[in-house]
Amino acid sequence: MDVWKPYEEVRKHHPDFRIRYRLYSEEEGGRKKSVYQGLRCDFSYDSDNIYERGIFAIHPEFEDEFGNVISEKNFLFRNKVPRGCGFFSLR
Repeated sequence: MDVWKPYEEVRKHHPDFRIRYRLYSEEEGGRKKSVYQGLRCDFSYDSDNIYERGIFAIHPEFEDEFGNVISEKNFLFRNKVPRGCGFFSLR
């Protein structure tokens, strides 16, 4: 089992925000692959010109139902609502 080293330990600061995720299944038009620790989510705002401003990235870190960071890098959510804390960074 690959062990995940929490961002808080690596980056020496607390998460920028906490969020509850709703992950859609492939049948619902969502992810084809399972989520994992280390997943990076790129995003931009509708009004942004990504060629001028670039894109943003969120590095989510998934927690169990008790708020503890899941230490397994590759895990599957089975009928659970994942929670996470996020580290926001500009790319």
